[in-house]
Amino acid sequence: MVEPADMILPVLQEMRAETKDRFLAVDGRFDRIETRLQKMDEAVLTFRHALTGDSLPGKLVTGAFEARIERHEKKMREFEGRS
Repeated sequence: MVEPADMILPVLQEMRAETKDRFLAVDGRFDRIETRLQKMDEAVLTFRHALTGDSLPGKLVTGAFEARIERHEKKMREFEGRS
């Protein structure tokens, strides 16, 4: 006849193996989620940089346009002052 202690040890070993497999599966899922979150963070950072990059040329163009308008207004004031 099989002793109860001889039956318990194999069951505990099976439980340990199943638990280990479950933890490995959960760790794998966490790794995939971590990778996705990292890609999302990179995308947000890239988007922020793109917005900054777009605003800088816009400011430069607007600034150049403003300078040209000021020059024209100055010429107009000079012209109006002569008449």
